[in-house]
Amino acid sequence: MERRPYFIFGDLLSCVAAGALAGNWSVAVHGWMAIPGWPMAVTMALEMIVDMGLGMVAGMLVAAVAMPLFGAMEIMIPVMLTGMVSGMVGMLGEEIVGRSSLGAEGWGALGGVVSLLVCTWANLRLQGERVAP
Repeated sequence: MERRPYFIFGDLLSCVAAGALAGNWSVAVHGWMAIPGWPMAVTMALEMIVDMGLGMVAGMLVAAVAMPLFGAMEIMIPVMLTGMVSGMVGMLGEEIVGRSSLGAEGWGALGGVVSLLVCTWANLRLQGERVAP
């Protein structure tokens, strides 16, 4: 696992960018998909599926730009996970908490940071390195 600051910064920047983009897109889609008269549970389930797909597209766009700079294997999994998670987190964060100062981009970026931390932790565990609790 790469530990040089350049690559760590690249991982963080890529995940935050993918998360913010996915969160922004998810709120834009929410306004379009909110169908009057439909049960909220059905609408939310459909939106989560659509947001996950849009998040994957956002993750692919960011990964395509970041891979030549920061390496393919270190970027691909965290950014794809970030896209899927942040699309849902951005929309749900805005719906549940309401229009907050964090915004959909902030919720998505937060999802990106958490996704990167989880991927880094899992990578260290799989390589057999001791991870502090």
